Amino acid sequence: MYSAYQVLGKFYDRLIEYPYQFALSLVTQKHKSGKALDLFCGTGRFSMLLAEQGFTVEASDLSGEMLQEGMTNASKRMLKILFKKENALEFAFSSPFDVITATSDGINYLTDEELKSFFPRVYSALIEGGRFVFDMSTRYKLTEILGNELYYEDLEDLTYFWQNTLRKKDNSVKMELTFFEKNSQGLYIRSDECQRQYSHTLEYILEISRQCGFKIINVLDEKNRAPKAKSERIFFILEK
Repeated sequence: MYSAYQVLGKFYDRLIEYPYQFALSLVTQKHKSGKALDLFCGTGRFSMLLAEQGFTVEASDLSGEMLQEGMTNASKRMLKILFKKENALEFAFSSPFDVITATSDGINYLTDEELKSFFPRVYSALIEGGRFVFDMSTRYKLTEILGNELYYEDLEDLTYFWQNTLRKKDNSVKMELTFFEKNSQGLYIRSDECQRQYSHTLEYILEISRQCGFKIINVLDEKNRAPKAKSERIFFILEK
C-alpha cells in the first residue's frame, strides 16, 4: 500500500521536472475534450492543463497536502476541477470517463501485485474507446541512476537532501528526503519525508494491460521514440 506525501507537496512544483506538454499531446491525439480523471494528481499541474484544454476534470490523490496545493493553484487560474482525496486502488466513479491519466511516476508507487487490481479498475472506469494515458520511471532509471545515490541542492530559501536506498528483493527504491526551509526570521525549519517507488518491466505492464482487455495504442520513451535499454521514462497509450 503506497503512502501519501506529507511534506513534498509544498515544494514539489519547484523541484520536480516533468514533460507536461508532451503528456498532454498524447491525450489529445484522440480526445480534445470530454470527461477526464487524473489519478495521482499531486499538486494538479496536469489536471489544470486538462481543464484548460477543455476537459471536465476530476483529480484524485492520497495526499491532502498535495490536493490543497492543487486547489489553491486551480482557484488562482479560475479553473473548476473536482479534487478528491482517495486511494488510486479504490477510486470512486459514478459514470465512466473518456480519458484517465496517471502522470509523473504515479504507477511507480504501486507494487506489481497492486497493479493487477489497479489496471482492471481503470479499464472498468472508461467508456468504450476511452483511453488510459500514463507513464512510469523505468527499472534502468530507478536502479542505475537513482539507486543508492544521494542528491542535494542548496537554494536561497531551501536546502534539501534526497537519499535513495535500492532494495533488489522487491525492485524498489526507498526515498528519504530532508528539507530545511528558511522562515521570515532567517531560521531554517526542518521537515522529513519518506517514500518508496517500485520499478516495473515494460513486458509486465503490457502483459497486465492486455489481460484486462486494453488495446496497446502506443509506447514511447521520454524522447518520443520506441523505448531503449537506457530510456528513463516510458509513456503508454491504452484504449478500451
